[in-house]
Amino acid sequence: MPVAVAAVVLLALLAPLCKQCAAQKREVYSCRELREALADGGVRHIVAMQAGNFNCSADDLPADVPLKLVGREVLLEGQGPGLVYFDYNMVKGMHVLVSDGGGLTVRNVWLDHCLANDVLALCICSVLEGGWIDLVDARLSDIACVNARRSPAIQEVENRMRYTLGARARIGKDLDARTMLIKDSGWLSGGTHDSKWRFSNLTLTCTGNTTHPLPDARNARAPEYRIAESKGFLLEAPLGKGHFGRVYRGRKRTSGQLVAIKVIDLLPSQRSQVLAAYRECQLLSSVQHDNIVRVFTFYTAKVQRTQRLVEVIPDRSEYVEVGYQVPPQAGSSGGGAAASGSSGQQQGSNGSGFSLGSQQRARGSGGSGATGTPPQGSSGPGSNASSSISDKMEGVQSIQVQLVTQYCDMGTLEQAVKGGVFIDAVTGHRRIRHILLTALEIAAGLEYLHHSDRRMVHRDLSATNILLTTSADDDRGFRALLSDFGLSTVLSADQTHKTSQVKGTVRRAEQAAAARHTQRASFFTSYMSPELFVRDDVSPALDVYSLGIILHMMYTGQDPYQGKSPAMIILAKVREEARLPQLEGCPEAYQQLVWDCTHYERRSRPTAADLVRRLENLLMK
Repeated sequence: MPVAVAAVVLLALLAPLCKQCAAQKREVYSCRELREALADGGVRHIVAMQAGNFNCSADDLPADVPLKLVGREVLLEGQGPGLVYFDYNMVKGMHVLVSDGGGLTVRNVWLDHCLANDVLALCICSVLEGGWIDLVDARLSDIACVNARRSPAIQEVENRMRYTLGARARIGKDLDARTMLIKDSGWLSGGTHDSKWRFSNLTLTCTGNTTHPLPDARNARAPEYRIAESKGFLLEAPLGKGHFGRVYRGRKRTSGQLVAIKVIDLLPSQRSQVLAAYRECQLLSSVQHDNIVRVFTFYTAKVQRTQRLVEVIPDRSEYVEVGYQVPPQAGSSGGGAAASGSSGQQQGSNGSGFSLGSQQRARGSGGSGATGTPPQGSSGPGSNASSSISDKMEGVQSIQVQLVTQYCDMGTLEQAVKGGVFIDAVTGHRRIRHILLTALEIAAGLEYLHHSDRRMVHRDLSATNILLTTSADDDRGFRALLSDFGLSTVLSADQTHKTSQVKGTVRRAEQAAAARHTQRASFFTSYMSPELFVRDDVSPALDVYSLGIILHMMYTGQDPYQGKSPAMIILAKVREEARLPQLEGCPEAYQQLVWDCTHYERRSRPTAADLVRRLENLLMK
């Protein structure tokens, strides 16, 4: 038979085998694809690609619907060189059950947050009767530790090896304080009959404060951490401070969803401020728009001192532990359960730890979309409840409000402008289309607020409270959202409102300047419209003026009043003939838009709806 013919015949015979091999091997780039491959009974070899993203969530790998690996052996292998990183921080429970002749080999991967606290269990699977798992050239991490010898999870691995190999067996080698190496454990007995484990060249590490933040022990005892935890959220890292509170990045425990949590602490005597904070929550919970930060839920708590001294720091004031109460959410009933370490002690006791003591249903405790009455300890305008408030607030150190909102991962518009997001890095030219798209989104958010159905005025619009969130479908890579409604006002039918709170804003700028924070005070004064300094009038035109300043800043990259003191800015604004300087090289229509928005006379400014139409027309040119 000629060689060429023989080759053709051989290829024909091998083709079905090649197809079968290809069907048994699958490359994956995400946690969701990993689950799909594990669920496919025809797949025997899964390759996690280096270019993939394996930050897994409970939605990607749900533990309530686990996959069953029965009578099938699967190799999960990371594409080299180097380990492929899997983050299991947000995965709750085991999503794969290996049993009855099933086996899983895991090679060349790093599974972070993959060790349970007190049992020999992995993030990726649970090995049941008749199943086995073999970890080769891999790394497992515990995010809750900084010393491997003090990690209950890592110690449990050692204990299981001692159980199988004997107390005198050589277990592992310490590479450093955080890292332990196991060369070859041999086959270990699992937690159920006829289940087996084996570790070969396995590294066990502590990744606290490296891949994931490890909350400072002192901060973790602070009320906001425990209050958030009692409501199903974890505080991870501070993001910044605003006029009315501080903001943390957090996560929802059940799903791993990233959120932003605004924490506001007020004294029991600050009844008007308590109402203002609660009012912001109510306003935001009623707002639903693509260009306004979404509110998921909110709640209040009363923070009370206990009598027990839990820590004394030399040369510093004593740190006294505080207890707290978290009223149930609106529409729910009953009191909270005792927090960890409190052993069910009642609020106000001398016991250690925090307590969610038994309590009656509280008014105004918040909740997603809640429209209830103000929190306990506050009263509405015109009420005469000072004596009852004093009774309810006895022993209360502070009232804390937590507002859980959408997390915007790209920071503020001010940061983006300073980072040159609207300047083409190659040509140095302004990205006018990107500027117009961002302006349109801000205007659309304002149009929604100003609509006759809502009649809301933001009142504190600036580049610092325009947040950006990632948007893969957008040329800019982000979407702009309005946030921070601490000064919002719902207008009456006459379209304007006089308020002393505006003067408070001016006083805040003056006080900041007096405290040598002139640059920051000037920044906020820049966004304030002239009528605020003359008549205290609040109308939708106030927000339009602030948007005009933002339009100027996005084009030039800086504050139009940069370098001037608050007093100089105010004097410049109250002059009727004054207007912002002309923008160099700016399209005429955009320049006119800036001038119209910042017109001295508020009635001469366009409405937000007008701005939306004009910006849309500019984008079509």
